[in-house]
Amino acid sequence: MTKSGNLNLGMNQLITRERERLGVNFVCDDEIWEDEFTARAGYEGYEHFTSKRGYALLAHTENSPMVPQTTITLYPTEEKRAAVCESGFEFTSIMKLAALSIGTSAVYGKLSFSDLTDFFPPSGTDLFWQNVIQSWSFLGMASDRLRTFFIEFVLCEPEKNLNKKLKKKCPKELDKSKQTVHKQYVYIKAFHESITRRLSSELSQQRLSELQGLLEKIAAIRLKRNSFIHDYASREAMIFAAEREESKDHAEVLKAFKGDKQASDYINELTEAYKVLAQAGNLVFLLEKDVELRASA
Repeated sequence: MTKSGNLNLGMNQLITRERERLGVNFVCDDEIWEDEFTARAGYEGYEHFTSKRGYALLAHTENSPMVPQTTITLYPTEEKRAAVCESGFEFTSIMKLAALSIGTSAVYGKLSFSDLTDFFPPSGTDLFWQNVIQSWSFLGMASDRLRTFFIEFVLCEPEKNLNKKLKKKCPKELDKSKQTVHKQYVYIKAFHESITRRLSSELSQQRLSELQGLLEKIAAIRLKRNSFIHDYASREAMIFAAEREESKDHAEVLKAFKGDKQASDYINELTEAYKVLAQAGNLVFLLEKDVELRASA
């Protein structure tokens, strides 16, 4: 193996080790399985999507049926079957990218990599910040894809139509000039639309209630990307100024930027956010399953 190959293998192992330490598991591929036949606890929704949707819906034909008739009733056209698969895989694949970025952040957050311990670090250590910001970006994207899947395949209505209705319902007391507040309201409200006729069982209602309990945290995730980009830009400005002002106390400048937070604090925040989204995704996929069960009852 070449030196480059050895380096890639080593970095991949470091990232995997950090993900395992943090409990940041993929919500797809082999990591959702306890063994060959059993999904890990808390990943049953992902098992459903992988086994009963995913490839099965895409490969289904009249001559080679891959799913039961109840599923075909729910997704009667090839276009509809492709849409549910595409939407679900968009969420799981973006979550995979987020997991990899978090693991990479954790690697570069170590003392031997992190620029949090050295005011004038080698240029490569900016990779810590790159991956932190990238992780939040991926998590924000995943939260949007999760909402889309919920609206389209649990509520079973077009997302654009629902967004228009929700924007009209926005309370007057919310200052619509504050776009962030308005968008957060519209994001969260979609998960509170009445779907009793589709989710009538006690278990379904419990899952929905659990999902709704996570919404404030999920909505907050969507705001993190921009705030971190601002913080990073502020850091660069501080470094630029300190390099040109000999009397400036470099340690004080760095402390002003990051306060009492260490690299591990940033990683822990990302880890918590990822786990919230992973839990929410599992619930949404289970709710989509419940819609089919209700329809076939």
